[in-house]
Amino acid sequence: LLDKVDVLRFKYEALNELENKNFNVFSVLFKETDETRLHSKFIAELLNPRGQHGKGARFLQLFLGHVFDDGPPVAIDECCEVSTERFRIDILIRCGRAAVILENKINARDQNRQLERYYEAVRDRLDVPEDKIWVVYLTPHGHKPSDQSVGALDGERVKCVSYRSEVLGWLKDCIKESAQNPALRESLIQYHRVVERITGNVLAEGYMNELKALLLQDGKYLQAASHLAEALPKARRDLELRFWEALRQELQSRLSLNVKEDNYRERAAEFNRRPYYGIIISLAPYDPIINCDYAFEMQRDGSIVQGFWYDHDVGYAEEKIDQMCDVVAPIDVRFWSDDWWFGAKELEINFGSLDNEQLQKIVHEEGLKAYVDRLVDETERHIKAFESRLASMTSR
Repeated sequence: LLDKVDVLRFKYEALNELENKNFNVFSVLFKETDETRLHSKFIAELLNPRGQHGKGARFLQLFLGHVFDDGPPVAIDECCEVSTERFRIDILIRCGRAAVILENKINARDQNRQLERYYEAVRDRLDVPEDKIWVVYLTPHGHKPSDQSVGALDGERVKCVSYRSEVLGWLKDCIKESAQNPALRESLIQYHRVVERITGNVLAEGYMNELKALLLQDGKYLQAASHLAEALPKARRDLELRFWEALRQELQSRLSLNVKEDNYRERAAEFNRRPYYGIIISLAPYDPIINCDYAFEMQRDGSIVQGFWYDHDVGYAEEKIDQMCDVVAPIDVRFWSDDWWFGAKELEINFGSLDNEQLQKIVHEEGLKAYVDRLVDETERHIKAFESRLASMTSR
């Protein structure tokens, strides 16, 4: 069975290269999980009736039709307004006296009373009636927001949707609507592929159809596949634990700092439901105001982020945060910053996608050791550069 699957895999990999499907302008310009600059911005542009797509309110109508089972709850026309980052809301849709708040979460953590605050801002500052406000919580797989984020808001007012289901379905409809506009259609197809990758939905439809046909050739194939399906998440978990243990041991042996496990043993089996665990390296406090750690942290989609972390919930002054971001940014050209990281980057490895090339390499002991050695070398360089820049800054 596995030999036959491998033949099919090779066939579709060759077709993929022939059609040059690996090139993607979105992937070239942005990190594929970039919620703000890539996903929120592009989705908002498609939803905007006055967007450059030239489709008026059609894409907005299709989107709300996928999100709400009974159809769009608001009257949709070309007078609807779509904005990003208003009151810090990722995407805000206003149609007359009604509003839809769209909170986009790929890897970012929930914040304290986040959805409650957004709801109150729309109600109080835009004078929208309570029964005319809908909150949509968008994640790769349709996860619920935390109780901390919902706050005192009635949880029944929050509609959970996913990139894997609603967004992919919506994009397919948008592609059909754009059949006569090649430039728009190809842009949508490329973005559709990005969404497939961040949701682990990467196998071509033709490949899937041939795999299904193969399994139905013999009852023994179905039995073997069911056994493999049961073993697969356990194998993934064991591989992840091997990675965390090897990384922790190498860090502890080479760094004269406090390296500690952050819940990876208990949470490795359920990263997509209980993310944000890994390894923390305690650094000396920058000053009495801000503590900064170096961390490797599992994200909701199975990717791992590495860099200089701080506790956003402490409520540090913005000028202090900006100062630390300025210290960290030059250390690595791939660093980005957000509400939890002074500077961080995503590793090549992703435990949410077993097609991940780097993940396949660490199955072998020598591959795991080489990858961990490279990560620890980089960690040492980052921390030394951080300490040097801090010393230089404080000596002025």
